[in-house]
Amino acid sequence: MSSDRRTKAARRAADASDSGLLSPAELWGKPLPLRPLYDAALPFDERVARAWEHIKNTRFTFEEHDRLREVLVKLIESEQRGGTATE
Repeated sequence: MSSDRRTKAARRAADASDSGLLSPAELWGKPLPLRPLYDAALPFDERVARAWEHIKNTRFTFEEHDRLREVLVKLIESEQRGGTATE
C-alpha cells in the first residue's frame, strides 16, 4: 500500500470518528434499541416457533442444536425450581 493510500485511509477513519458515528468498539456491550414487535398479531405459539427457528439459525450451528435443547431444558427446570440460570 502506498503512503498516499495509507494517508487517505487514516484521514477517512478520522473523518468517520468526527461524524458522530459510533465506532465498532463503542457499540459492543450496549443494549440493542427497542424496535416494534412486527408479528405481535400472530398467535403466541406461532411467535415462539418463529423465535426458536431464528435463534437456532442465527446464534448456533446445526451441530449445536441438540445440545442447545438440553441446555434450555436444564435452564427451564432450574428456573421452575426457583434456582438461577447458571446452576
